[in-house]
Amino acid sequence: MYFFANFLFLSSLYQHECKNEQDFEKSRDSVLNFIPSNAWSHINEEESIAHILKNHATTSNNKNKKRALNYLGYVTPWNVKGSQFSLQNAQKFSMISPVWLEAELDEDNLLKFSDFDIDNEWLQKIRSENPSIKIIPRLL
Repeated sequence: MYFFANFLFLSSLYQHECKNEQDFEKSRDSVLNFIPSNAWSHINEEESIAHILKNHATTSNNKNKKRALNYLGYVTPWNVKGSQFSLQNAQKFSMISPVWLEAELDEDNLLKFSDFDIDNEWLQKIRSENPSIKIIPRLL
């Protein structure tokens, strides 16, 4: 199951109104059972807040590391650093979701879709870095 799906499932759990604390804990535990047990194995519980704050922007140079979960990255055309980051770390992502499409209502109140900013050069580069990456366009 994709990490993103797990995240959405967890998010919906917290939005769901439970009748009491026991209902909440039972629901939470059943949701957490969907997440693979080794999904968080890379997290060292003894890392301090200071260490996390100091190193939050660093990434591993290991491009061939196998991961227990699928990773989804978001890319927006107005964030050049995000596009560069996605190319540098393409091997680490299973899916990339760029903003490419724009939806708006026309004069007849019909939903009209148009291209926003499809960057074919970026698309070719990211596919050359990771041929198995899935591209999931987003609406603006």
